[in-house]
Amino acid sequence: MPTQIGSKPDSDIILHTRLRTCIQNLQVWSPLVDPNISKAMFESEFPRAVLRTEPTEVYNCHGMVFAARRTKIIENADVQTILNEDSYHEIPFMEVLEGDIIVYFAGDGDAEHSGVICRIQDLQGVRMIFVVSKWGALGEYIHKHNECPYVTQNMKFFRAA
Repeated sequence: MPTQIGSKPDSDIILHTRLRTCIQNLQVWSPLVDPNISKAMFESEFPRAVLRTEPTEVYNCHGMVFAARRTKIIENADVQTILNEDSYHEIPFMEVLEGDIIVYFAGDGDAEHSGVICRIQDLQGVRMIFVVSKWGALGEYIHKHNECPYVTQNMKFFRAA
C-alpha cells in the first residue's frame, strides 16, 4: 500500500477500535501543493476562525479526533464504526462539555467532518460552542460549531463512555 511521494514513503499505522476492528488509514508525507489558495478563501469566508496549526497532509479531521493527529481516517463508514465500537453516545446540545466531539454528517449520512469541543461560553442565555477541527489539507482552526466550511445542518455531539 505505501508509495513513495515526497521525502518519505506514505504509510499507515495499526489502528483499531476498542472491539479490535481494523480502521483503514493513511499517513501522507508529501508536501502541500499550495495551501495559501484555499487558506485565503476560507479565511475570507470565515474571518472569526482562528488558525491553530500550520497545514499538514499527515492527518485529516477524523484522524485528529480519533487517532491523536497521527493519520488520516480514509473511509467515512469507519467513523461510524469508531462511534459504535468505542462506546460514544450522542448528547444533546445543552449537555455538551469541553472535550466532547462533534461530527458533521452530509445529507447521505456520511461523516463529512469532525472536531473536538474546546470552549463553551454562555452569554446572556445564548450558548456558544467552539470547536477545534482540521480543515482539509489546511491547518487546524478554532471556530464556532456552526461556522466552518462543512455542512452544519446535520451535526451531532458525542461523548465516549
